[in-house]
Amino acid sequence: MKVKTNICILVPCLGYGGAEKQISLIAPYLKQKGYKVSVISMIPAVAYFDVLKENDIKLYNSSFSLGKFSYNAIVEVRTIIKETNVDVLITFNYPANILGRILKLSFLGLKIISSYRSVNFGSDFREKLIKLTAALDNKTIPNSEYAARTFMNKGVITEKKCKVIPNALDLTSLNDSIFSLLDKSGLPEKCDSEFKWIIVGRFEVAKDYPTLIYAIKILKTQYKISNFKLYIIGDGRLFDEIRQLVNNLQLNAEIKFLGNKPYVAPYLVQADAFVLSSAWEGMPNAVMEAMVCGLPVVSTLAGGVVDLITHGENGFLVPTKNPDNLAKAMLNMMSLSGKERNIIGKRNKNKMTLNHGLDCVGKQWEEAINSVVK
Repeated sequence: MKVKTNICILVPCLGYGGAEKQISLIAPYLKQKGYKVSVISMIPAVAYFDVLKENDIKLYNSSFSLGKFSYNAIVEVRTIIKETNVDVLITFNYPANILGRILKLSFLGLKIISSYRSVNFGSDFREKLIKLTAALDNKTIPNSEYAARTFMNKGVITEKKCKVIPNALDLTSLNDSIFSLLDKSGLPEKCDSEFKWIIVGRFEVAKDYPTLIYAIKILKTQYKISNFKLYIIGDGRLFDEIRQLVNNLQLNAEIKFLGNKPYVAPYLVQADAFVLSSAWEGMPNAVMEAMVCGLPVVSTLAGGVVDLITHGENGFLVPTKNPDNLAKAMLNMMSLSGKERNIIGKRNKNKMTLNHGLDCVGKQWEEAINSVVK
């Protein structure tokens, strides 16, 4: 197969987040389409080694420290870009977006595609810096229409350079064989006597687990609901803090921590509904995976969720940082019959299959790449 454009994907850290999951799908897709593909993790990678190795994708780890830019590390990445003759640099998330634009000043022929995975840059200063350097982009990729509108209204990106590409799902991984990987000590099988909520997400500020924990407390004490449990898949910096909150609120019987799982689909299909309590999001992979597994969703109005869920049609949406409203929406979902929830789940599965398959999304990435190298 003739090699096409030489592409490098730059990410702050190749970990277990949503952006990294997308890289693990898009990088192999592009490789299989004949592009030369490599990945640079600014902080040493911790995930997806096997995926990259199986697809013969070179992974470079640079020596950046968390939250810090250093001259030596910038030179290190610059050397990789130069020696590998990169044509197009695709950057994911704020630190990589900024570093990509710095590198553009050294390689004027280098094409930059910045990908924004969240509507929150972390501070006003960061947003201003993104806005001031936006001219260095050749193409800007938000992952939701909501994010695109937000950024254009703020003047962070221009309509001319903007191309919305939604997150992809690897639908081939959701076949029957994967369900044999289910850890039998984890989520029990569905039963009529207990309603099973599930959430998948890192223990980080953006996911706002405290709002969900307090909503569970409200269901237990105010609404006197006893026949339910919440299962949490994930890990992260705030795990100990969240676990302590669960202990303090005496919710150990209602909330179960399952840790990280390489495959979440086997757990999703055993649940009755998915819940998300995020304060902000881009387009959450976890919600998409829940939908393609046929689950109804209760979520906060966090970023690109509004591109996925229509309130009252295929789930319920509530304001962020409001445990009372979240608890009410969860109660409403639990009050539906199993047949009603199944109808919602089928709508969700059909929507994901139609719009978010890897082939569909991968072609959009190819179009974006080809548009900047003409």
